[in-house]
Amino acid sequence: MAVIYPISAVWTIFCNIIYNPMHAHVDGDLELLNWVPQLIQDMRKRRLARDEMVHMGMIDDFVAELARLAGEAVKKARRDHRSASSASS
Repeated sequence: MAVIYPISAVWTIFCNIIYNPMHAHVDGDLELLNWVPQLIQDMRKRRLARDEMVHMGMIDDFVAELARLAGEAVKKARRDHRSASSASS
């Protein structure tokens, strides 16, 4: 099963979030990342060989970790922004 294109898209979204966690579209990007595990689950419902199932599980774990890291980066950027805003007031 060719998953290189979805993984490439996930990686691009993740990098954009890390690069600019305060961008206006970051919440939508996080939502997309968090939606990918459901997409993978849907793909896993098809008839896959055992090794493909294992591979898809690893991809699911990888994407879940990217989504977690991206979410934490956005939370940190927002905290830092609030702290900087209140310090300058």
